[in-house]
Parts: sequence; C-alpha cells; structure tokens
Amino acid sequence: VGSCAVSIAALLLVKRGVFGLTLTASWCMMLTVWWAVTSMLKACALGVDAYAFSCLNRVYMLEHINEEGTSDFDPIAGLLHEFNLLNAIVQTASSSLERAILVQLTLSLLALGFGSIVVTKLVSDDLRVTREDALEIVGGTVAFLALTGRLFVDVSEVNMKFMRLPTLVNGMDFGLEEDRRKAHVVSYIQTALITRHCGFLIYNIFVTSSAVIKG
Repeated sequence: VGSCAVSIAALLLVKRGVFGLTLTASWCMMLTVWWAVTSMLKACALGVDAYAFSCLNRVYMLEHINEEGTSDFDPIAGLLHEFNLLNAIVQTASSSLERAILVQLTLSLLALGFGSIVVTKLVSDDLRVTREDALEIVGGTVAFLALTGRLFVDVSEVNMKFMRLPTLVNGMDFGLEEDRRKAHVVSYIQTALITRHCGFLIYNIFVTSSAVIKG
C-alpha cells in the first residue's frame, strides 16, 4: 500500500505538480483514517461473534458433562458478565470513533454536492476546467461516497449481530423446559437493545441495515 501511494504521488507530481502531490497526500490520509475505523468495526463484529460462540460452546460443554455424569457446570453463569464486558468495549469504541465517522459523512455530503455541480456543468458544457479534470473529480466523489457507504454498512453489521443475540440465547437448550435465568438474560439483552444501551451507537443513533438502505 505504501509503495502504491508513493508511486501514485510521483505520477501526480509529474503530471499535476504540487497540486497533485497535495491531492495524493489528502487521499492517503483519508484512506488511512477509513482503514483504521473499519478495522475497529471489524474487531467489534468479531467480538460479538466470539460471544455467540461462547454461548454455543456452553451448550456443547453441558452435553459433554452430562454424558460423563457430572453436574457441577453452570452454563448460564457469567453470560451477563460477558455481555456487559463486550458491550462496554463496543460502547467505548463507538464513543471514540463517532467524531471520525461524522466527519467522514460530512465530507461525503460536501463531495456529493460538489460532484453534482461538476456533473451539471459538464453536461451543459459550462466548465472552466478540462473534461479530464472533471472526470477525475467525479470519480473521486464516487469513490469517497462508496467508502463512506461501506463504513456505515460495517456499523450496521455490528448492530445487527447484537440484535440476533436474544434469539440465539433463547434458542439454547440448557436441559430445562422453563429456565428463568435464561429468560432473564434474554430480557436483559432485549431491554438494552430497546433502550439503546448496547451496540455501536453514533451520537446515540442505532444504525441498522434498513437505515443504511433507506439513507
């Protein structure tokens, strides 16, 4: 990635001079921030997957222990603690990254407006720049919007994984037809989702896949 960035910077410097180098440096900085935020979102999604795997592993361990005839293992113990720990980590990440995501969204809206003006001028042949420059601006705008869209898709992926947790926990078989403790865990997670006290929140907004599609 570094070699490609240096190569592009060199080509733009030869072709566009100092302006090309400045443009390349801005793109590299933006891509670095985007990659860092996306990596953190992927880590949050993996954390939710790890919690789901821990829940399923408890059922497997319970079946294995029952086959051996021992009953000291409590599969529900620690479920709430692990969920609270996971939620605390994701909430800390969201509070740290929400400003960067808001800046990304703001710049995307500005780029969309600027790109729309360029397209309008390009269609009406009322441009004061060359068509090559206009096409580069439009291409950069489309790429920037695509990166921002992908960022919000990753955010919604984390939240959708959280929304599936109550169904997962409720579907686990701990050997009891009516398990009040399991029902308490399910109710606790559902309440946290309803009151927006869990998940990756952006200024207290719970982004879902349907919201991304509508947006």
